[in-house]
Amino acid sequence: MSYAASNFPLTRVSSHNIRSAFFRVSSARRVISPKFPMGVATKYRPAGSFALGFAPSLIVFVFVVEEGFAMRFLLRSFGLLIISSIILTSCTSTGQTPFKFPNWGNARTTAKQSAEQKAQDVSSQTLPPQNAPVTLMTSGAQKVALLLPLTGRGKDVGEAMMNAAQLAMVDLGATNFELMSRDTTGTPEVARSVAEQSIKEGASFILGPLFAEDTKAVSPVASQNNVNVISFSTDANAVSNNTFILGFLPQSQIARVIDFSMANGQSQVALIAPRDSYGDIATRAFGSVMASRGNASPVIVRYTGSKPTTTDLSALKTNGVNAVIIATNGMVANSISGQLNGVGLAQDKVVRLGTGLWDQSDVAKLPNLQGAFYAASSPASRARFENKYRETYGVTPPRLASLGYDAVALAVVLQKSGRGFGRDALLNPNGFAGVDGIFRFRSDGLNERGLAVMKIQNGTAQIVYDAAKTFLK
Repeated sequence: MSYAASNFPLTRVSSHNIRSAFFRVSSARRVISPKFPMGVATKYRPAGSFALGFAPSLIVFVFVVEEGFAMRFLLRSFGLLIISSIILTSCTSTGQTPFKFPNWGNARTTAKQSAEQKAQDVSSQTLPPQNAPVTLMTSGAQKVALLLPLTGRGKDVGEAMMNAAQLAMVDLGATNFELMSRDTTGTPEVARSVAEQSIKEGASFILGPLFAEDTKAVSPVASQNNVNVISFSTDANAVSNNTFILGFLPQSQIARVIDFSMANGQSQVALIAPRDSYGDIATRAFGSVMASRGNASPVIVRYTGSKPTTTDLSALKTNGVNAVIIATNGMVANSISGQLNGVGLAQDKVVRLGTGLWDQSDVAKLPNLQGAFYAASSPASRARFENKYRETYGVTPPRLASLGYDAVALAVVLQKSGRGFGRDALLNPNGFAGVDGIFRFRSDGLNERGLAVMKIQNGTAQIVYDAAKTFLK
């Protein structure tokens, strides 16, 4: 039977019920969106209808609510490999990493899978009106809430993380799994409200929110209901007994560049940090790491405004500093590095070090950071994710989009393993491996990551020390 003549069992979703139906592919209508240049159907307006769109390498099921509100979700099929290997999987005592990353470079390999089996793996994304909740579903599903700012503050990042979450659902072949996406609007009050509603609707695990304040509002609600939370925040103050942080923490980045610097003979490491929340986190982390390395009184320069003054920087000259962490974004760090050159602290005297805030492609082009080093996730696996995201959505994802992928992949893997979403499952000492390399959660709610050390040179960032592939010693 040809593909175009196949019948697919679909699930029709409405505000009243969920029921099975059969839809003949040959009667499909194709709807093209510029967001999906390969011909992915994204909307179909007539009420009470089904649409299925074809592209050379993608097949898309589009579900439409009887009231006329479109629901969409992508199913890579026929032209694409339906990835059967798990991206996130538990580490074993053999030293292997916990999650096998999919070989997206060969993603177009033909997969032999019956149409009936494909239909069982179909997920649907509902898109009701007025920013109502979105749900990705498989029948008989275990429920996981995804709390993101889809409107309001942070909506661009939230939408990208939602897109990445959809890729994870497809790549892992999620079954018996329901992802309930809820809009926090970037405010604590709404975040708390949608968390409460998600739990009432049966969510047993919460992914998100994005911001620290929202996370702090959600944590008590989740704790009261024995639900664990994986927040995308980078604020260590957002952790609690049931809340873990998946965001890129400056603590591990600072520790990585300090150890790198000391291993290369620069033991007198200093810190330059702004007087803001990120600077506070960086300062505490720096002091703690340096104390553990035998220096209880390192040089710390804090500044107010756009950059430190010449007087502020004088402390670096009088204390024999030979490396300095500039804990701010690349553009500001470039300016500060120029200031250091101006007071006689050139790169050959004081090595410039940075955090993950420098992990942006444009930073490598900045003139005063040539020869500098920073800690970040190894770019190789993330590049595969970014290529796939661009192929699917037509745009380059923002840096934080990968967190949405890894969080959903983690949830799917834990659900498939039968371990559930309890504290013991999350605190696997061997960790997990995802888009941004290996990571594991600590008992205090923070995370550890395998980080590479990158060197900025000749307008590019190159790996000088790659990230670890396992936490096993």
